[in-house]
Amino acid sequence: MNRKWSIQERGFTLIEVLVVMTIIGILATLIVPALMMSYYKAIDRRVITEMRTIIIAIGLYRLDYDIVPQSANYKELVNLLNSDIGGIAPIPERDAWKHLLVYHAVSEAAYTLISYGRDGIKGNPASSESFDPDADVIVINGEFVATNR
Repeated sequence: MNRKWSIQERGFTLIEVLVVMTIIGILATLIVPALMMSYYKAIDRRVITEMRTIIIAIGLYRLDYDIVPQSANYKELVNLLNSDIGGIAPIPERDAWKHLLVYHAVSEAAYTLISYGRDGIKGNPASSESFDPDADVIVINGEFVATNR
């Protein structure tokens, strides 16, 4: 029963396992935040794309009726545009962050459309100088005035 282990049969020592796990932990600490930021940027781009679809739909509505939709909130706007323009592209009920957009008709010719970002809370407007997934993307009369791009 006294058997000697040859070099080929020897397993890993505890120190070797701990060193490998430490290296994996350090790499994960460096890589995961970068991957999450890329994920957040992709969602932000989707929000902007969906908002462009809504801007186009509001523009088509304005061409037909000479006013922007006078909806009291975003849900009413979605129902109105989907029933009025139906077939072009469905207007999403929520943004890519899964929050309701905020729509406000300021007058018969002016409106604002806002996505409150990842946190869904009114906060700082987005800036093209630095990316913040919680920043608000703002459209006024079809023009992006605050965006992360």
